[in-house]
Amino acid sequence: MITEYKTYDNATEKLAAQAAGFGVPADMVRALRESFKQQSTYLKVFRTSRPDWPKNRWSTNYCAVASYYIYISTGGYARWDMVSNPIHYWLELKTNGEIFDITYDQFTMPPDYNTHKLAAAADPDWLRDLHHLQRRAMILGKCAGLES
Repeated sequence: MITEYKTYDNATEKLAAQAAGFGVPADMVRALRESFKQQSTYLKVFRTSRPDWPKNRWSTNYCAVASYYIYISTGGYARWDMVSNPIHYWLELKTNGEIFDITYDQFTMPPDYNTHKLAAAADPDWLRDLHHLQRRAMILGKCAGLES
């Protein structure tokens, strides 16, 4: 798991290298993270502006949407568990529990990956709101140039 970064772009390159080990296209990771930098992406995905744009923490608030995009694009339930703690979402490989967290750098300290639940169990509204997450994930994919 990646726990250190100096810049957003450095974190992106570390994530791209880690993604290759998970069979996630490095270009997908780069495209998603580049799209996080754009105010227009945030507006399209979340239907609200973001006046408190965090410098060098552009991945803030994208954890569920970006993780779900990767989840549905690279094997879904057969390959990944989408998990969460009270404030964060990420992916874990089903085969060995390795963590892939495309938005880890939104925090100044690494999130607690030891206290987590499967996303569906952790959030009672998960299944009810799943269609909204799917829609937002596809919008994010379009903003990143990964969907037509």
